[in-house]
Amino acid sequence: MVGLYKLKPVPQDCSDFKKLDKIWKENWAQLKRQDEEAKKKGTIIGGFLTEPIADGKAIYQIVRETKVQVLIKVCTGLGDDWVIPYWGEKAVIDKEYAIQSIRRGDGLNQIFKRRSD
Repeated sequence: MVGLYKLKPVPQDCSDFKKLDKIWKENWAQLKRQDEEAKKKGTIIGGFLTEPIADGKAIYQIVRETKVQVLIKVCTGLGDDWVIPYWGEKAVIDKEYAIQSIRRGDGLNQIFKRRSD
C-alpha cells in the first residue's frame, strides 16, 4: 500500500520565508515520493493531480479508486494551497479525467526535465 500525504504543518503566523520554504519543499518531496512509489507499484492511489485555478494550481492526491471513479483529497502545505470550489477539500471525480490529468503533468515534467538537462 502506498502511503498517503500527511503535511508537515505550516505555521499560520510565520513571517520567516526560509522556514516556510523549507517546509513547503519537504512537503513537496513527500508528495513526489508517494507519487513515484504509486507509479512503481502500478497504481494511481497515492498519485497526485493538479487543477489550474486563479494564478496557481490546486493539488489533489488520489486516495481511493473504483472502476470508474476516484476519491481525491486536497494537499496543502505546498505553497499555493488552493482548493477548487466545485471539488472542495475532497471529491469523487471521473477516474479517466484523473488519469489524463496525471499524464498531462508527467508529460510537462518530461518536457521541462529535458530542457534542464
